[in-house]
Formats: sequence, C-alpha cells, structure tokens
Amino acid sequence: MSAMGGGTILPNPGLKPETSNSYEIGARYVHDGLSVDVAAFYSDADDYIYNPTIDPDTDTSRYINISSAKTHGVELAASYDFENGLTPYVSATWMRRKFDYGTLSTWKTGVPEWSGRAGVRF
Repeated sequence: MSAMGGGTILPNPGLKPETSNSYEIGARYVHDGLSVDVAAFYSDADDYIYNPTIDPDTDTSRYINISSAKTHGVELAASYDFENGLTPYVSATWMRRKFDYGTLSTWKTGVPEWSGRAGVRF
C-alpha cells in the first residue's frame, strides 16, 4: 500500500500497461503582445489506467484497467504581455471521455466537461 495526498492506493498486481493512439492539431497566433492558441485532440486508449475511489470513508483507491477509453476535446488559451511586465492569461478546455467495459459503455467517467484557469503573471 502507498499513501499519497492523505489517501491510500492499494496495489494491483494484475494492472496491464495502457496503450493509446493520440492525435492533436492546433494553431497559434502571436502579434503585438497578444498570444492565442487553439487545439483539438483525440485519444483512443486500450487498457486505460483509471484510479477510482473504492472506499470514500478512508480515501482508498486502486488503479484498474478499463477495456478502452476514447477522449476528445478542444483547448483554448490566450494571454497579453503588457510593457510593464504584467501578463494576464486565460485558458479553457472542453473534454469528453467515454469508457467501454466490453458489455457497458458510459460517458460518466469523472472527468469534468469544462475546466479552465485565469490569472496574471509578472
């Protein structure tokens, strides 16, 4: 057993290595301090490694294999470099993941459909 971040991860000697084919295409625009990136991605994984919580009371989990997982989405990031050294930035990701267990298929994989962040660097 190993503990990380306050939880416990139980060993899984039967865990198989994950294999995947991943594709991404994107574009970048940079001009006068403005930087904008956009990318679309797709991944098709076999023996996808997943870490579900098996006991929420003790925060215990175990890595397992999912027969296959298909993930797709779009990322967008933008920033602007001011002359005074401040750089505000924002990024957003829309992502969906589908698990296929062989006899069961679900989009309920615990992955948030939307995520993002914003801030200022100096």
